[in-house]
Amino acid sequence: MNILINKENIDFTLDREKTGLDVYNGIASWLESQDFYISEITLDGREIFIQNKETLENYGVDSISCLEITALDRNQLAYRDLETVKSYFSLYAQALKEKNGPVMEDLGNQYSHIRESLPDLLMMNNYVFDTTLNPLMEESGILTGTPRQEREGELFREWSHMDSLITGRMGELADPVGEGLRTAETLMRLIPRMEDVSLLFQSGKDREALEVIIVLTELLSKSVRILSRLKEGGILTADILPGDFTGSLNGILGELAEAIDTGDTILTGDLAEYEIVPKIETLETVFLSLNSGKDGSPC
Repeated sequence: MNILINKENIDFTLDREKTGLDVYNGIASWLESQDFYISEITLDGREIFIQNKETLENYGVDSISCLEITALDRNQLAYRDLETVKSYFSLYAQALKEKNGPVMEDLGNQYSHIRESLPDLLMMNNYVFDTTLNPLMEESGILTGTPRQEREGELFREWSHMDSLITGRMGELADPVGEGLRTAETLMRLIPRMEDVSLLFQSGKDREALEVIIVLTELLSKSVRILSRLKEGGILTADILPGDFTGSLNGILGELAEAIDTGDTILTGDLAEYEIVPKIETLETVFLSLNSGKDGSPC
């Protein structure tokens, strides 16, 4: 049996493997130990869908001439899955524009999987989706292909927001340095609104203030992820960013979350204006420095 992984022959010695599934499981375990995961299987020229891999048990090892496997690392796998989710919301928007009930209902039948995968793919808390996207999808009637007309505008806005989040996460995986700079620049543009957070709370405009804080938290959490990845990859060094900057920023984000949970609007405003603004300015400086010397950082 010839075994190819990512189009390269590998020397895989059969031990007690009797079926194609035994071989698959052995290779999957070996790949996972190196942080790679099987995404496609081809058996003697026939594609076997991952969800149907159990059918490989029907093939004895002596009956298989060639087993081809495509393996992706964690970032590549996440990027592919994000492309799928991005396409899903795009198809939903198109179906709603065309008033295509059967397509909307079919997409609705797939939403449980999308719902489960979104928090991990976007590296965001379930709470974000349980308070916005998920209730809207359930209450609007879109999942059964019978959307309420008065909720259509909300759906399009929320899908547009999801598309922005997904596109940003894909950029984070494909080009972390470039996406880090874009995120820092967005944060810099947010500073004038952050400086008004305390005033908004004092004026009773809590919702407007919290909207700023939510966007701020999303962007800063994303910055921390990017910095951590660049540090692990040896791209971000101590001479560029000395000290435990990410640890300090995470600490501030923790304080911010606690202040919001306890309703301490004064502390929330003070943290946004006096603690986080200097961090944002540092982020911009760091990513400008990294961007000036980058040669590309593909996922």
